[in-house]
Amino acid sequence: MYDCSAKIPMIIKPPNFPAAAAKTADHLVSSIDLYGTLLDYAGDANWKELNLDGQSLLPLLHQDESQSDVRDQVFSIIGENPDNNLCMIRKGSFKLIRLARGSSEPLYELYDLSENDYETHNLYTLDKYKTVKDELKNILDHWWQEQKEKYPKETINFWKS
Repeated sequence: MYDCSAKIPMIIKPPNFPAAAAKTADHLVSSIDLYGTLLDYAGDANWKELNLDGQSLLPLLHQDESQSDVRDQVFSIIGENPDNNLCMIRKGSFKLIRLARGSSEPLYELYDLSENDYETHNLYTLDKYKTVKDELKNILDHWWQEQKEKYPKETINFWKS
C-alpha cells in the first residue's frame, strides 16, 4: 500500500465550468467524496443526513475553501478479510501502513514522504518519531476497527462453479 497505489490524482470538470476557472489544488481527497460531490452538484442536500463517510468537494471546485471541510487525513484499505487486510492513513507528510495478520499482532510501517517519497526507510521503530507514530497508530487502529465492523459476515465466491 505504497503511495503510488493510494495517491491517485483526481480530476473533476463539471458541465459548463469555465476553463479559466480551472485550478490545481494540493488537497487530500478520497474517491468516497465523489458521491456527496455529485449529489451536492445535483442539488440534493438530503445525503448529508445519511451519516456517510464522504464529503462534498463542491466548495473546493468553487474555490471556496472556507466552506469546505478540507481533509487533513485520508485512509485506504485493501483486502476482503478484515483479519488479513492492509490499510493506511496519510496525514500531512506522514503515512502509516497497517498489515493485519489474523490472531497475530499487526505489522506497521511509518514513512515521512517529505524525506522519503519512495518509502524505503521504515521509521516505525525510531524513537524520534514516537509521537507521530502513536498518534497515527491510534487513529488508524480505531478506523480499522470501524471498517472491520462494516465487512459482510459472508462473502460470495463468484468464481465457484
